[in-house]
Amino acid sequence: FGVVLYEMLTGRLPFQSEYETAAVYSILNEDPPPIGNFNPDVPPELEAIVMRTLQKNKEDRYQQLDELLSDLDVFTGTAVGGTDWRRVFAGRKPFLYAAAVFFLLLVVAAVFFLGSPVPEARAIESIAVLPFTNLSNDPDQEYFSDGMMEEILDRLFKIGDLKVISRTSSMRYKNTDKSIKEIARELGVANILEGSVRRSGNNVRITVQLINAKTDAHLWSEIYDGDLSDLSRIFFIQSEVAQSVARELKAVIAPQEIALIEKAPTKNMEAYNYFLKGNEYFFRSYDEQDYSIAISMYSKAIELDPQFAQAYIRLSISHASMYWFHYDRSAERIIKSKEAIDAATRIDPEIPEIHLALGYYYYWCFLDYPKALEELELSETKLPNNWECINTKSAVHRRAGEWKLAKEYVLLALTMDQSNPDITFQTAEILFLLGEYEEAERFFIKTTFLNPTLIYNYWARSLMYLKWNGNTFKARETINEAMKFKEATNNPQIVETMALMDLFDGNYQMAITFLLSKDLEIIENQFYFRPKSLHIANIYRIMGNMDLARQNFDNARIELETRINHDPNDSRLFSALGIVYAGLGMKEEAIESGKKGVDLMPIEKEAFRGVYRVEDLARIYVMTGEYQEAIKLLDRLLSLPGPLSVKLLLLDPTWKPLWNLTEFKKITNKYIRNDKHH
Repeated sequence: FGVVLYEMLTGRLPFQSEYETAAVYSILNEDPPPIGNFNPDVPPELEAIVMRTLQKNKEDRYQQLDELLSDLDVFTGTAVGGTDWRRVFAGRKPFLYAAAVFFLLLVVAAVFFLGSPVPEARAIESIAVLPFTNLSNDPDQEYFSDGMMEEILDRLFKIGDLKVISRTSSMRYKNTDKSIKEIARELGVANILEGSVRRSGNNVRITVQLINAKTDAHLWSEIYDGDLSDLSRIFFIQSEVAQSVARELKAVIAPQEIALIEKAPTKNMEAYNYFLKGNEYFFRSYDEQDYSIAISMYSKAIELDPQFAQAYIRLSISHASMYWFHYDRSAERIIKSKEAIDAATRIDPEIPEIHLALGYYYYWCFLDYPKALEELELSETKLPNNWECINTKSAVHRRAGEWKLAKEYVLLALTMDQSNPDITFQTAEILFLLGEYEEAERFFIKTTFLNPTLIYNYWARSLMYLKWNGNTFKARETINEAMKFKEATNNPQIVETMALMDLFDGNYQMAITFLLSKDLEIIENQFYFRPKSLHIANIYRIMGNMDLARQNFDNARIELETRINHDPNDSRLFSALGIVYAGLGMKEEAIESGKKGVDLMPIEKEAFRGVYRVEDLARIYVMTGEYQEAIKLLDRLLSLPGPLSVKLLLLDPTWKPLWNLTEFKKITNKYIRNDKHH
């Protein structure tokens, strides 16, 4: 951190008084200002480095100088011009690090006693809204108290002069025993709003209080009574709470923000209840069942109030989710998503969430990145606190192959909401694909802490260990963690990974027995489609049992050809069929099918899914004896961010025919030499 301050003072980085203030907090052993309070012009990578050095808890700071230097290497290499801090510190680390810390203390002392030479900018206040306590006798009213919290939170999001933590992060503290100070520290906020809801028949009492987390002082509290037959009163309460909190925190509320805050979404209480239930299911998981129930709930809300624009918006995003996650890739699903957006636009074209829904629509349904980014930026302009806009922009840039921007935006989203598992997972995944394994591991583990039941996180983390270490030990540990949850037992990705690890360890019959014991026939996600019979056939092929291999390859062929007849535009199916044809000795058909998969989903069109198509074609080339063609493709893949690595190539027996070839050794040596993580 002393090095960073030196860079600032020598003019290589912009000097910010907020950093000095944060340093003072650190020396005084107090909590620093919440993340996100720095000058918006400061690069998020630098802010992340600084904030990590200032954490009050020792275990949250850098544990070794190498970690700090590694992050400085990345930042200064791209933002400043390439200072090689490892070379500067070589052989002199203890002395120079001590000097840097001493220099930092001098700067802090000067700031503390003499004051900052730069005028202090007013810090944006930060707040989290905790789940409201349901004091009703009916536990089925839990969704109503959660909905009250969500609606107040939604109104606070519309105030650009506040930093507001998302529902996803706050809901982790439902029924928690943690203190306000602990929660605020974990969420990175200075203030907490908590409340309770007591409902009896149509009568409802809402109690709210705003607390300064640092001093535990109650800044403001109020009790509101309402009658659910008068829904306008309920919405008035939500609006009044949001504006009262903003006034207490001295936030400036623009006239257009007041208009958005005071707008009532519906006049129908039953429709509103269905809308809240839809939100509950939509945000529960990424599972098809929850999205389907959410769609049903939103549809009922719209049936009761055809003018309910917000319900149409969430319905559109739910339909797009079904399409994106390959639960339903029909044209009808896309049409339904757009029809819902059009309906919301006809009802109220000024709702900023319309642009968020359009961003998802163009991204998830058409991979139209420029249009998606245009809509997301329009939404962000009107919803400055909406982390979802920033996080989705990161995802769009990643799929477009703009990895630097993808990383930049996900780090920015982290400054907005450091305890949101959606953000921490996306951060981990981007870093994993970029080969920044140490940091990726940290965010995968943090995501597990924030959402232990997110099975997809365990799967991605296990793949990272296979790519990073080239052995199955850590990957198996991670999968065993997932197996504590019943949802993982028959999860296709978890089942597949366990079988692959047996394959990689040479336990071929064990892998086959395990696959046969599972009651699933298809393993699929947005990246690939694999009949279980294809995996079994490939293992038999590696074992040299060609009769059983051919039998299972033929079963997979029938399945894939049938599906292609129904969906001739699914790139995953052609890649898988190419592997099947290769296993059946149909060389020309195999290569043609593999190339068709690449043509339908090239890397230039989709940088994440596209690499899977190229890797499948490389597998086909190996299986058909076209080794030089396979090596060319692997050379390209290893030069790009993605799930493949040299260590993984040397672990998977699929690639064994290449291992002793001179050209293969050349590319593996090249990428091992150029990859500091190997």
